[in-house]
Amino acid sequence: MTTNAKIDGALSSIVSNIWALSCPLEQSPDEYIIYNPEIESPELYADDEDCEWIDYMQIHYFVRNAGETKKAVNYIEKKEQIKKAIKKAGFSLEDITIYYEKETGYTHVVFLANILQETH
Repeated sequence: MTTNAKIDGALSSIVSNIWALSCPLEQSPDEYIIYNPEIESPELYADDEDCEWIDYMQIHYFVRNAGETKKAVNYIEKKEQIKKAIKKAGFSLEDITIYYEKETGYTHVVFLANILQETH
């Protein structure tokens, strides 16, 4: 199974809109996930050959704040659900960073995760 398929499978029951690289819609939904590769790096060498590789991924969760009052949304429950699902799918989490994008009204949570590539 590819790294992308693992992310889709792990998170599709938590957030219905999930895409690799960018949101394809003209108008972004109120809640969605975008993921992208950060680094692909060899992890293990044998006989001067790379034998295992690790995919380092960025997983971005976006949720729009509610209504015209710009009331902050409670993203913490979803953050915890995403964190647990990523770990259950076999990823190691390195970092979670939270931003508020004033110009768009989105809370933006970035998960930095990695996983060993499956050999084919």
